[in-house]
Amino acid sequence: MVQIRKKRMTKDQKSLLLYWETRAVDHAGLVLPDHMNEDDFDQACQWNDSGFLTFRRRRIVEISEASKETHWVRFSSYAWTDVHRLRRERGIRNECKDD
Repeated sequence: MVQIRKKRMTKDQKSLLLYWETRAVDHAGLVLPDHMNEDDFDQACQWNDSGFLTFRRRRIVEISEASKETHWVRFSSYAWTDVHRLRRERGIRNECKDD
């Protein structure tokens, strides 16, 4: 069962979720752990345990010798809703303003 978050995301949580959104959309959910730190992995476990998203290590037979994409992520509908809101907020914040 997904736990609905009652507090705002931290900047690091937002950054992690946006990174994973890019990986989900452009790379079939495959994640490069080189771009994650220990806190990111801890957050991944928390979100995974709550059902907010699924984060797993790939099976060794699925990883080619040249690949560094050792993990994968799949978003719940709640995670997709949150990341869409974050992406939109970022887009609005970074819009060119007519002078």
